[in-house]
Amino acid sequence: MLKGPGFYGKDFAIIKSGIDATIERMKRILMTIPGERVGNPNFGSRFKYYMISPIEDIQRLSFIIKEDIEQWEPTVSVDDVQIRTNFPEQHVASITIAFTIKDTGETINYNLEF
Repeated sequence: MLKGPGFYGKDFAIIKSGIDATIERMKRILMTIPGERVGNPNFGSRFKYYMISPIEDIQRLSFIIKEDIEQWEPTVSVDDVQIRTNFPEQHVASITIAFTIKDTGETINYNLEF
């Protein structure tokens, strides 16, 4: 079972494991812009580039999220990415990622809001 630090909890730093660690790694991928990480300039997701500009092609953005997560998180297979927006009212995007843990076959739906 993979473990790793998490920085999004109530405490400053906590150790997460299992599905929580997998979700933490996925969030880290999505929140990192390629070129931002020293020593691994290719790490990250291109989706933030699309979040600061008008979203005309939700399917393309879904594909980018799926591709980037599968490239950097080898323990999961992304089954589906759904994006819902309520622009221009509140400028919020809700991203639901359905993924399967490769080792166990467990399917999980995880929702992120930006």
